[in-house]
Amino acid sequence: MTLERWSQINPYLSRIARYSHSPLNTVWGIYTILRLPETVRYQPELVKIEITTRCNLACRFCGHTWGVAWAKGLADLPAGSEEERKFLKACHRSGRDMSLETFQHILSQFPYMSRLDVQGLGEPLINPAFLSMLELSAQQKAKVQFYTNGTLMSPEISRKLVDFQVAEISISLDGASPSVYEFIRRGARFDRVVANVQALVDAKRRAGSERPYVRLTMVATSHNTAEMPDLIALGHRLGVDEVVTTYFKDIAPALSSWICDTEEMAEAIAGSNRKAAELGVRFVVEFTPPDSPNSENGGTSSRRCLWPWLSVNVTIDGFLTPCSYVPCHDGWDLGNLLETPFLELWNAPAYRVLRRRLRSGLVEGLVCQSCRDQV
Repeated sequence: MTLERWSQINPYLSRIARYSHSPLNTVWGIYTILRLPETVRYQPELVKIEITTRCNLACRFCGHTWGVAWAKGLADLPAGSEEERKFLKACHRSGRDMSLETFQHILSQFPYMSRLDVQGLGEPLINPAFLSMLELSAQQKAKVQFYTNGTLMSPEISRKLVDFQVAEISISLDGASPSVYEFIRRGARFDRVVANVQALVDAKRRAGSERPYVRLTMVATSHNTAEMPDLIALGHRLGVDEVVTTYFKDIAPALSSWICDTEEMAEAIAGSNRKAAELGVRFVVEFTPPDSPNSENGGTSSRRCLWPWLSVNVTIDGFLTPCSYVPCHDGWDLGNLLETPFLELWNAPAYRVLRRRLRSGLVEGLVCQSCRDQV
């Protein structure tokens, strides 16, 4: 086995060995990683479930916002405060929530699940059954993680998150000042989100708990990259566990101006690294631009995608998609968990064909072709 191949599979081997509930399933997982068979006996331990497609914000660069705009025949976000309020209400009404019964039915099909992401196109806390879903997940001994915009959090919710021992919470904070953050995250208030983060960290401390692992996440754009070092300082003041920055990739021609200049990005990352070292804050950079000096292999990844062998993504309607980067099931025909038991879908022809193509590198015509984890 080459050193490169080992570096590709070692993180997955470590995850399976660490979180597995079943020694036999662990053995099948290791075999699956090494052999990449078309028919898989391993049952996924990492499951992602979309529990809502609603959101309470209309962030300027978000696919959810643009999806609503496209569905309403709008070419761009409306201008003017009154129009913005109307558009925000449209976002509130769009989409729907997964019921607790549906969520429970999906969970029951993954007896070896050890990691659960309750995530998707929407804001998870907006689902009225969210805390009950966390309680069910805790009963199944799954380590839960999710992303949130932080606006709907409260001291009471923070206590529940600690009580349920949620593993990780990533809070989107795309700026270190009210003006920048509120420009990007339309409908949110900077001071309120910061207070909510502080309440969560305080709840952890009072309980003497290491969970949840709290991180601040910034999508770096031309509007906020300069504030990256200041976000490190804010994270230090709040006492979070980690600060993460992700490079923005435009989803619409009108957003091309949001792409950060490569040199500015490199300068901001260098400044953030210095600030993180000074303050003792863990700082992580994800998805750097293709020609960035901070990116590996010129911005492309040689890692092999293992999603269709090891993990499952479930949409709000119960459909399976190849991975969490593919939010819609259209064109994939991987099946629906509300109609067919998972074990009948996991090795059905559609999954076997997908695995065969990924293993052979035949990704032309698939969304996988542009993925950073392509074969």
